[in-house]
Amino acid sequence: MRNNSASRLLFLILFLMPLAGRTQVWLKDRDTREGPGFKLGESLVLHVGLGLEGGYDSNATYTHDPITAGRLRITPYLDISTRTQKRIEPKPGAVPHAPPKAIFRFGFSSFYDRYFSKSNAIDGFNSKFNPFGFDTHLNFTLLPERKVSVLGGINYIKTLEPLENNQDALDKHNLVPMVGLRFLPGGGTLTIEPKYRLNLLYFSSESVGQDSNRYIHEVSLNTNWKIFPMTALISNVIFAPTIYYGNYSYNVDSYPLRSWFGFQGLLFDKVGFRALAGYGAGFYEWGPSFEGFIGDGAVMFFFNQFAKATIGIKRDFGDSFYANYYIMTGGYLSYEHMFAGRFLLTLSSSIYKRKYAEDLGYFQNLNEYNQPTVTVEANTTQREDIWVTGSILGELRATDWLSFHLSVKLWRDISDFAYTSTYVLENDPNTPEDETGQEEVVITLTDFSKVEFFGGVRIHY
Repeated sequence: MRNNSASRLLFLILFLMPLAGRTQVWLKDRDTREGPGFKLGESLVLHVGLGLEGGYDSNATYTHDPITAGRLRITPYLDISTRTQKRIEPKPGAVPHAPPKAIFRFGFSSFYDRYFSKSNAIDGFNSKFNPFGFDTHLNFTLLPERKVSVLGGINYIKTLEPLENNQDALDKHNLVPMVGLRFLPGGGTLTIEPKYRLNLLYFSSESVGQDSNRYIHEVSLNTNWKIFPMTALISNVIFAPTIYYGNYSYNVDSYPLRSWFGFQGLLFDKVGFRALAGYGAGFYEWGPSFEGFIGDGAVMFFFNQFAKATIGIKRDFGDSFYANYYIMTGGYLSYEHMFAGRFLLTLSSSIYKRKYAEDLGYFQNLNEYNQPTVTVEANTTQREDIWVTGSILGELRATDWLSFHLSVKLWRDISDFAYTSTYVLENDPNTPEDETGQEEVVITLTDFSKVEFFGGVRIHY
C-alpha cells in the first residue's frame, strides 16, 4: 500500500509541477529540492539559497564557428510560499486546520553570468548583454477548497538561450502574467479551468527587437474529468493571437488555434500514461499556414518512491522568426533517481525535427523593405533542422542546507541552412572613393554545437 501511495504521489507531482527556473538545472522543481526554510508565522515559510558555479562553454556565441570560454555564475535566490500539508506536522489532540483561503508561491533568483576567453570576440559578446539576469515567478490560488477558485500568476525571465536556433540566441526578456478560474462542479470529479495568459517577448538589441518583439494573447480552456479513480478524460483548447509590434517587423501576425483531447492516468501502480490528439491551424494573415494533426503522448514509469522515468513524443507547430511557422516532431526522455537520500541524478534528452514553412518570407520581406545597398538570400526555400538537447545533473546533498553539483548540458542544431548577405559599399560614407561599387558578401551558416560543463556549490535553506 505504501508503494502504491508513493507511485500516485509521484504521478500527481509530474502533472502538476509548475515551470520554475531555467537558468540552472538545479533551480527547477524547487519545492522538492529545498531546505527546511524559516517559518513566518503559522502559514508561511521562507527559503533562501546561493549558488556559486564555474565551468566551461564550448560555444559561447552559439555560432557555426565556435568560441570557447570559461564561465562564472553566481545565483542568489529566495522563495516564499504557504506551507504545504506535507510540511505541517499535526500535534496530538490539536484541532485540524481550516482549509486555507489562499495558497501561493513566490520565487526570485538573480544571476551574474560572465564569460572569459582569449578571443577578442568575447569582449564584444559580453558588451551586448548585461551579465545580470533574473528569473521570477509568482503563482497563487484564492479559495482553493471551494467549488470556484481564482488562479493567478506572473513569470519573468531574462535569458540568452535560443528559442528557435542560434540566430535568436540573444539577450531577451520574457514576461508572462496569467489570470484564470477553476470550477469544481460535482464534488471535484470534473475540473474546468478557463485562463488568459499574456506572453510578452522583448529583445534588448534594438536592431533585433524592431523585427522580432512580439506579444501573444493566449486564451485557453482546460477540462479534467475523472472517469475512473486514477484515469481522467482531458481536453485543452488554446486560441493565441500573435502580434509583432516592432517598428520594422517583417514577421507575419497570426491567430493560431490548438485543441487536444485524450486521457491521462495510471495503467498499473507503477506505470502512468498521457495520450492527447488534436487539431491545429495557424491562420496567418498572408503566406503559407499550418493546418493539421497535433499530438502529445507519454509513458511514465515509477520504479519506486525514489526513481521515475518518462518517455514521450510530440507533434506541434510554432511561430517562426524566419518563416511563417515550423512543424516540430520528435520525442523526449528523462530519468530521475535519488540514491540513499543524498545523491540526486537527473538525466534528460530530446530530439526534434523542425520543418519550416516552404516560403521563407522573412528574407523576402527584408529585401523588399530594406535599403537597396543590402540584399539577403537563403540557400533553400524550405528549411529543415534537427534540434538535439540533453542534460545531466549530479547533486550530492551533504546536509539539509548544503549540496555540491556537477552538470553537463548539450545543444545541437543540425542544419544545412545558410543565408547570404550582400552589401554594396558605394553608398557607405566611410568607404574610400576608389573602392565604391564593390560588394561585400557575408555567408552565415546556422548549424552549431554547444556543450556546457558546470561544477559548484549550493547553499539552500
